Amino acid sequence: MGLDAVIGGANSVLKTLLTGGGLARVHEDASEAIQQVPATMIVPHKGTLEWPRKPNQRMTTHDLTLTLVVSRGGDLASADKALKPWVDKIVALFDQNITLGGTTFNAGVVDYDYGHVEYAGTLYLGITFTLRAVEIATVNYHG
Repeated sequence: MGLDAVIGGANSVLKTLLTGGGLARVHEDASEAIQQVPATMIVPHKGTLEWPRKPNQRMTTHDLTLTLVVSRGGDLASADKALKPWVDKIVALFDQNITLGGTTFNAGVVDYDYGHVEYAGTLYLGITFTLRAVEIATVNYHG
């Protein structure tokens, strides 16, 4: 399916939080600025292809950076109550959607950084997650 499909699948999962789930915006591409919070965006970080290849199969592991921002600037202690619940909410969301709508073999959050997040020159309070997605594709190798 490819990287675009994997990111699209992850964004579709996040969009389930737009109505009643607490998110105001899911940015589908890297945005110039964030106008509404809480908001998310996903960008590729790293990809690894399994080596040696298996016959007629390519396995790609995509590490995606999922950034969630909940407020502009401010002090972490005062925003802590608003920020902490998002860790469990995002981890659980992807645990319940491990194929990202059929775009991956499996996917899930593997780590996160909590606190201040700088984006487009603005400081936010947020969380940066690593979302790992494993894609298996059937390919015909030619010698």
